[in-house]
Amino acid sequence: MSLAHSTVVILGGSSGIGLSTAKAAKAEGAWVAVTGRSADRLKSAQALLGAEARTVALDVADEAGTRALFEELDRVDHAENRRLAGGTR
Repeated sequence: MSLAHSTVVILGGSSGIGLSTAKAAKAEGAWVAVTGRSADRLKSAQALLGAEARTVALDVADEAGTRALFEELDRVDHAENRRLAGGTR
């Protein structure tokens, strides 16, 4: 399946597997948005993904904030939750 011209949202995408997933989607031609809790990690992710990607400071446990993000986007073709469940790093 090609991701070209699709919108991909990676929750917990500022580092690790989530960031790798975002980079792979972008390499396939997707527009990518990633979320994370760490401003430093998001800044690094933005530098790696480029200006056309979007990074959002958000804890996906914040249901209202997560809902607002998805409502802001014109469309979402793919979404993945890569947040470390139940713990901290």
